[in-house]
Amino acid sequence: MWRRGSREKLWARGALDTWSSGPSTSPLGVSLSARFEVREVFRISARRKVVVAGVILDGTVRSGQIINFKLQDGLFCSAKIASVEYIDRVSSRESLVGLLCDEQDPQEAALYAELCPPGTVVEVNDAAAA
Repeated sequence: MWRRGSREKLWARGALDTWSSGPSTSPLGVSLSARFEVREVFRISARRKVVVAGVILDGTVRSGQIINFKLQDGLFCSAKIASVEYIDRVSSRESLVGLLCDEQDPQEAALYAELCPPGTVVEVNDAAAA
């Protein structure tokens, strides 16, 4: 291809084919869990979602997993993660991970906020492991 008004030749660049480096390392089919530090719990009424915002301490968090909230010794309530989104807080200059759960009751966010004050660490597991 020639550049217009010039004698310089232009070369088109494309994606390079790459070789597979071995067997897949996909985590699909592997039971995953994580520890998540809660910073804030709030409700998005327009979307009927409860948001558990915080930081992943270790492990992997993805949609379809279950958040386990400790009620008392041996008793838990849980919420299924519908999606995982990032939340930018301009005022605190902090990016948090938002675990969005489908709201079953308008008071649910208040309950989770009471069970998980900022700094609480919760377990996140696959639905089959819960």
